[in-house]
Amino acid sequence: MATKAVLADLTQAYQNQTGVQVQIESVGGVDAAKRVQAGEAFDIVLLASDAIDRLIASGHAVAGSRQDWVRSPVAVAVQYAPRTFAEGKKIRWTDGVRALWVIARERVRRTPPAAAAATAPNPGGTP
Repeated sequence: MATKAVLADLTQAYQNQTGVQVQIESVGGVDAAKRVQAGEAFDIVLLASDAIDRLIASGHAVAGSRQDWVRSPVAVAVQYAPRTFAEGKKIRWTDGVRALWVIARERVRRTPPAAAAATAPNPGGTP
């Protein structure tokens, strides 16, 4: 799972900053939901909203505890046949992990568009 390395980096940064030890277990959503339904205890479970809603409806998650963390309006399946290094491949899987880290970091840093527009200088000088 591509997010595993990003979670490890974020966990390490949090632990370094706060001194609080954190343990993250990264598993697929179907497996996570099955484990919760089987009664396994978790402090936090990140799943798709419909999966969380089903856990709440069945009494396996606390009603009112759901928090939306990410919004993804589109999911696209893409078939991919990578080139070999002999064919000119220039990037490695680690480059993808680095890209995910940068995306996650910048999403946290980014100012919401409405706030950015309200504070942007007016180049024409008129309101």
